[in-house]
This record gives sequence, structure tokens and C-alpha cells, in this order.
Amino acid sequence: MSDTKHLDFIIVGFGIAGALLSYRLKEKLGKTVLAIDPCPEVTSSRAAAGILNPVTGKRLVKSWRVEDMLPAARKTYREIEKNLGATFYYNKTIRRIYQSEEELKRWNKRIDQPIYQSFLGKQFEANTMPEEIQDPLGSFEIRGVGNLDTDHFLDVMIDWATEQEILLKETFVYEDLSITENGVKWKDSSANHVIFCEGYQVSGNPWFKWLPMSPAKGEILTLSGIDLGTTDILSKQKWVLPIEDGKFISGSTWSWDHLNEDPTHQGKSGLLQGLSKMIRSPDSLTIHAHRAGVRPCTDDRHPYNGKHPEYPQLSVFNGFGSKGALMTPLLCDEFTDHLLNDVPLDPEADIKRVIDHYPGASQDQ
Repeated sequence: MSDTKHLDFIIVGFGIAGALLSYRLKEKLGKTVLAIDPCPEVTSSRAAAGILNPVTGKRLVKSWRVEDMLPAARKTYREIEKNLGATFYYNKTIRRIYQSEEELKRWNKRIDQPIYQSFLGKQFEANTMPEEIQDPLGSFEIRGVGNLDTDHFLDVMIDWATEQEILLKETFVYEDLSITENGVKWKDSSANHVIFCEGYQVSGNPWFKWLPMSPAKGEILTLSGIDLGTTDILSKQKWVLPIEDGKFISGSTWSWDHLNEDPTHQGKSGLLQGLSKMIRSPDSLTIHAHRAGVRPCTDDRHPYNGKHPEYPQLSVFNGFGSKGALMTPLLCDEFTDHLLNDVPLDPEADIKRVIDHYPGASQDQ
């Protein structure tokens, strides 16, 4: 670890958000950085499949700012791949199988709307999927999809940060941080600024615990045992992402109870039951891995980015929910422009929108 005593930035947390911030600030902007995470090898980001999906949900709604976010994500991940000699980002197509006649009607409505035409592709008749897949009402394509191999991405970023001597694997103790007039002091170091990228654990942060969070646990399975007959991501109630060696990942569950990284029997049963709606022979499946993580969802489903209302030396970069792989690259660029050049944040991502929740808001906010 570097013996630098003064830093531009301390970053707490090294999931997708902390890793991308560390990389941009150090490699692109030439800042001195220290990232702190007790165990980045098991961060909740690893329990995400990293699917960058432009059209989601039962109502086939276009993701927020996806026209900007998808190109920014591709550009960022490709640049890091080139610079670090790795491959972890893939262009994909989703083949979404109709669950109901109502969903078919929604597709027919969306396909005529200009803002959806670049993302919605071909429509397929019923029973045209590979033999193992049930598609009695047909299916359609979602185009422009990306897939970030979050495991490999984070492994690569940990290696990079370790080589650069900017990653400290220990628990960040809040009591060790003191706020000064021009920055902060932490142990024997000082810094201009601290950025908290702690995911759902921000709820225990003494400076940002007032942010209204709605964290949700999600579980995924790694499976094999059938030939999917496609490299597309499949979606019908649950999603299926083909990976190497005939295996595929399937997810995901949503639970607001027992928020931890422990897989559950209930989660596994829910996933297998959901898969039975898509796969003809679910009893043929072999489970290779079962993982869980907690999504840092916010009350309004938009991220929390910005400076603390009372201590501008502290910031939060958090709240990306289930769309961290998609949203973080562009918002990382905008967030660092805000910190370094005072460029305003997108109001829908700025924590100013929930300032009424801050305990001191009634005094002078």
C-alpha cells in the first residue's frame, strides 16, 4: 500500500460503483485515490448478472435515460477492457417470450412509438423457439442489450487497484473519520473528499442514513442440464443468461426481508418454479451455484448522488438498484464533473430531491 499521506479522494466500497469511480478518478483524471473495502471479492455486485436492458418490466417501459446510458456504458467498459487487456462486456439480444395476451397487446402498442423502435426488434410466432423452451404465444426481440460479466470485471478491477496500490482491504470505521475545514482526516491520512459507495449498507452511515432506501434481496442460480439452443438472453417471468460450458445463469428473486448475502431455500424454489414456466423439462436441471445479494434500491428507483447538505467534503454515489451495470458509467462521469467542475447533477439523481428527509432540513434547508 502506498504511503501517501494526503489524497484527493477516499472511496468507501469497491463494487461496480466504487471500482468505476476509482478508475475514472485515477486513470482518466489523474487524482490520488484510496479505495477501502473489507472484502471486495464478495461484494453484492457479484450477485448481479450485469444485464443492460433498455426495455423492462411488465409494461415494457424504456429504462431511464437509456439512450445516453447504453452508449456510455459500452464506451467505458470497452476502454477499460482495452487498457487492462481483459474481456468482460458483451453485446447481446434478449428474446422475450410473451406471458399473456395483454403483453402481446403492449408490444403492438410500443412498436409504433418512435422512442421504442431502436430497441424493439423482430416478433416471432408461437412455438418457434428451440425445443426446450415454451413459447405458446410467441416472442419478440429486445435489441441493444449489453452484458457485463460482473465477476470477471470486479476481479480485473481488484487486480488493477492492487497493482496501483490504491485498494485497502479493511472495514471503514466511521469513528476514524474526522471532518476538517478543508477536507477530512482518516487515521494517519488526510483527503480532500470522501465518497461513500456502500450499497445498501449506506443505511448505517451516520452522515447519509437519512436517505430513504428500499433495499431488496435478489438470488440467482447457475444451472446446466438442457440445451437452450441459443446464445440470446431468454426472458419469461425469469431470465436465462447462457454462459460457458453449456451452463446458464437464471434469476432473479425480489425480497425485502432478511437482507443479507445468504442464499435461501425459498429463493431457490422461487427461481425453479419461475423457470418451469419457460423450460419444458425443469427436472433435468443441475444446480452448480446459488448466490444472493442486496440491491441498493431507493424509494423512487432513481440513484442518490451528490454532496452532503452540511458537509460538502462528503458525498454519496449510490442507489443504482438492479441497474448498476447500466447506469453507473454515465453517472460516474457526471458525478466526477460535478465534484471537480461544479457541473450540476441530473435532478432525478441528485440527493437534493430528498433533502426534506435530512434531519437538519427544517433549520436552514
